[in-house]
Formats: sequence, structure tokens, C-alpha cells
Amino acid sequence: GTVGYTASCLGGDVTSAIINAGHTPVAVASLDAASLAPLDALIIEACLGYANDPDVDAAVSNGMAVIINDWFPVGATAGRLPGTPAITFTYNLGFAINLATASPITTGPGGTLTNASLDSSFFLAPSHDGYTASVLSPGIVSLLIRSNQANRSVALGYPHGNGYVAYSGMPIDTYLPSGPYHNSNLCTPSNLCGGMQTYLTNLIAWSVQQVRTCEKEGFTGTK
Repeated sequence: GTVGYTASCLGGDVTSAIINAGHTPVAVASLDAASLAPLDALIIEACLGYANDPDVDAAVSNGMAVIINDWFPVGATAGRLPGTPAITFTYNLGFAINLATASPITTGPGGTLTNASLDSSFFLAPSHDGYTASVLSPGIVSLLIRSNQANRSVALGYPHGNGYVAYSGMPIDTYLPSGPYHNSNLCTPSNLCGGMQTYLTNLIAWSVQQVRTCEKEGFTGTK
């Protein structure tokens, strides 16, 4: 498929994760209906918090997957995300992320994640910026959790119309290739940076698979 991506926050490059997930990356300069129409998925780095965009909302409802990495997931998230789910995030920096029970992005084309893959050991480089403050509603899938606290999701996913939304309170951009911590003394491809790359690759592949299509619903040919 074709996966669009917006400008990075601190220079992190998502294109290798898109390619490793089996898709074609396309830079998107404007989040308007015409730019979103050809996309199978979209990655948004929300540097100052994500505010719902009606064109993105419509594109997801029509069958696009969107991955939102939110650096400032503060206050009530309900109303700010596509489909306006009842999700509330607390802004809080953290350095330990575990996999949620039966997380579907544990393995994938990017490799295998463990509970240590996304942990940070440097106090200026948090691995997450927030987590859910309430129990998730039915239909919302927890992907990652804060430390070992099962009721505090750091990343989650849910359907919206024919599309799918994957949302996290994580500064992923920081740890991707060309990001400020990548290949530095604070982070190498064998620890947190490698884990973030694996996570994003698996997340892209899984999110695109969640989108509803005629074929997935059993309709073929002219049915």
C-alpha cells in the first residue's frame, strides 16, 4: 500500500519503517482530502498535541489507517481523535514500557519486541509522554502499557468507520534514523532506538491490516 507521513518533529525518518513493513512511503505536505485520498495509511507526528482534523477523520472513516504519535497527550483526549472515542490521557513522562497482554504488534516484519525493547535509561530521553487514565472501552485494543500497569495504556488502537486509528503518547520521532538520539551514546540501534523502529514497523503492518475492505468482508468480483 501507500503510506503517507507528515513532517517530523526532530528529524526522525519513518520511511525505512514503512518500507520494512512492505509499503511505499509518500511525504504529505497538506492534510486535505485530495492529498489523503490516495493513501492506505498515514503517520502523523503530533509535536504539540493532536487536534482532530475533519479531513483526516473522513479519510479514516472511508478506509484509511492513521498512526498518531502524540508528544503532548494532555487532558481529555475525547473529541481530539478520529471518531471521538472516550479516551482520556494523562501527560506524564515515563521510561519503562511493557507490551500489553496479547499485544498484536509483539512480532511482525520489524522483528520481535520484549518488555525491555522500549525502555529508556536516560532521564532526558523518556520513552513515553503519557498514558490512559481510565479503563479502555470495548473495541479499543491496548498495544503498550506503562511499566507493568495494565490499566495505563501508552499505545492503543480502535476502528473508525472502515478505517483504523493507532494512537500513542510517545515521542517516537526522537529515536528513529536521523533523530537526535539515534546512533548517539544515549541510544543505539541495539537498544531503545532499535525497539522503536521494530515497534513502528510492526504497528504500520498491523494497522493497515485492520482496515475494512470488500475482499476482507468476503465480497469478490462484482458482488
